[in-house]
Amino acid sequence: MKLSKKTGTTHTKFTKSKQYMLTLFIFFCVLMVIIISPKLMGKNYDYDTIRLNEDETLGADFSAQVTNITYNPSKKIMKLAFKYNDQNVINRLSNLKISYDFKFINNQESLDSRKNSKEIKVSDDYIVVFVKNVPEDFGVMSSTIQPRLTHAKAEEKQEFKEAEWKFYVSQDDVKIDNTLKIVTKSELINEGVQQEINDVKKEIKNVKSQIKEMKVEMSLTEKEIESKEKDLDYQTLEEKQETTSDINSLKGNTLSSKSKITELNEKIEKYQQKIKLLQTKMVK
Repeated sequence: MKLSKKTGTTHTKFTKSKQYMLTLFIFFCVLMVIIISPKLMGKNYDYDTIRLNEDETLGADFSAQVTNITYNPSKKIMKLAFKYNDQNVINRLSNLKISYDFKFINNQESLDSRKNSKEIKVSDDYIVVFVKNVPEDFGVMSSTIQPRLTHAKAEEKQEFKEAEWKFYVSQDDVKIDNTLKIVTKSELINEGVQQEINDVKKEIKNVKSQIKEMKVEMSLTEKEIESKEKDLDYQTLEEKQETTSDINSLKGNTLSSKSKITELNEKIEKYQQKIKLLQTKMVK
């Protein structure tokens, strides 16, 4: 009996030891997966990624922002749109020259900017850069922007000498557009103009919606006036005075609404004129 008891005790200790080793092994495997997975998946990096439409100061009175980032995985093309602002008394944007450097976390080799990126200066303050050969699972793209002034005074050039903007683009935050392609300056200008036209059309739609709501409200008010006017035949002198006051107030509201609708219709006409002017900006 003593021998049997001893054997049972030895078996229990061995089981606990195996469980401990198994738990330790599982913990180690999970830890390795957490460490290795970003390298395999190309995402979930601990970087401060770029925020669209936020100014970044690059020099005295000079700032820039990224307004749009779009990616086409099938064509391996990325589009970055930059907006530049110079608050200097003499605008220097026409003398601005920018160099770009792009590299990916999955591939530390920098792209040759001259071969793999195309800069299109739509206007002095709006520049679009197309980056080619972007890996399908790039994870995070590091972007370095270096502005330089040409045809400027020595002190102005010195001001921009140390200017550099480095930011990161996360694949998780990029807008996917499978129709994206590299286009010409003319096409980008037309694209921008069309966006302006679309924005104006949205304003027209909002104004028309306001007019529709006001007309519905006016119709209800007119019915209420008609009802109160019928009630006058069955009211005392004191009641008539109160009802008449209500009717006059409602009629005043109706006149105010009609005036407001006239103003809104005039606003629509101005918007329509603006659309016609914008259409003349289209490059044929």
